[in-house]
Amino acid sequence: MNLGGINNNFENSRRNNFSVISIFLLLIFFPTLILYAVYWNNQKKIKRYEIENLQYYASFPMDSLLSRMINQKFELKEIKSEIEKLDFVALCKIYKKDSETLKLEIVEKEPLAVVRNVSGQCFLVTIDFDLISSANLKQTSYPIIEWGEEEVSNFVEKNLVLLMILKRVKKEYPEIYKSISEVVGNGDEICLVTKSTRTKILTTTKDLLQDLEIISALLKRNDMGKFLKNTIDLRFDNIMVVR
Repeated sequence: MNLGGINNNFENSRRNNFSVISIFLLLIFFPTLILYAVYWNNQKKIKRYEIENLQYYASFPMDSLLSRMINQKFELKEIKSEIEKLDFVALCKIYKKDSETLKLEIVEKEPLAVVRNVSGQCFLVTIDFDLISSANLKQTSYPIIEWGEEEVSNFVEKNLVLLMILKRVKKEYPEIYKSISEVVGNGDEICLVTKSTRTKILTTTKDLLQDLEIISALLKRNDMGKFLKNTIDLRFDNIMVVR
């Protein structure tokens, strides 16, 4: 009998068993360690939060909501749900940056214009034509649309063409959009009032595209000032009337 061979077989068997046991223990240990780390991270009290991508709106509605919900240890999905109920929030991504810091990435509803009703109350129309409160705006230098009624719930429906035009101006002619103080629609006619000189620019929905090119060219001219009188009337074919 070869005792050396028997000993070698026994030693190899022992090593194989040890390897199997080691792998088994590692398979248990690491998942357990990960689960414990996750549990420990979730149990730590959140001491701070960070809000990103708030360009148009103030953070104080979120600050109030987050302070209350964090202290009461709400789940992240519950906090996300409450944040997205704020009328200026389109989407909220929320996660833990570290064990003590909450991170929120906000997608805002982009402002288009401020609507002022007959009582002087202001509301906001977004780029997607949602009508929301204007109270949380950081600044209010958006075009104002006067609405001669108290009730504003039907404003978007009755002014959809005007709003679509203004949206196009904002996207394609930002220099014109930034210079507009007020927008007045009357049937097919549109009146744009400039911020600095209070010049009234009169145009129509039919000739709008052509007229926007003219207005854009005027704003880029060094001698633009002489054109910015009381009124620039573009409602006539191939004629610009300056009064």
